[in-house]
Amino acid sequence: MEPRLISPDYLAHLLRQCGLSAGVVLVGMAVAFALGALNALSPGHGKTIVAAYLVGSRVSARHAVLLGAVVTLTYTGTVFLLGFATLFLSRFVMPEKIIRYWERCRDWRSFGRGASLFAVRPAGGAEGPAASA
Repeated sequence: MEPRLISPDYLAHLLRQCGLSAGVVLVGMAVAFALGALNALSPGHGKTIVAAYLVGSRVSARHAVLLGAVVTLTYTGTVFLLGFATLFLSRFVMPEKIIRYWERCRDWRSFGRGASLFAVRPAGGAEGPAASA
């Protein structure tokens, strides 16, 4: 028996046919939010910059957890924003072009964050036991 190929629009077709209630849509968005948060905790997503900040600032564990939560919520919110923007703009522009420009904006934003952290670092370099070695 040959495996059935699922068309790219299968999910959209399934969602249209089922006539989903508002409750089901909200649960789906909550699950998507939770999965996005888990994805934000995976390697990448600006955490290297945040880790460098934490090490350089020698902050407490409480601050590290708070900053991690802010990064996770910001990343997940940005993914939702991108999804809604893509949904709206797909009437006028192909989603592939939207995503390409979004990635460029994200890259420049990350570069700007890193450059600003570099600019405000102590002029004498790192302080502490490692600096005297």
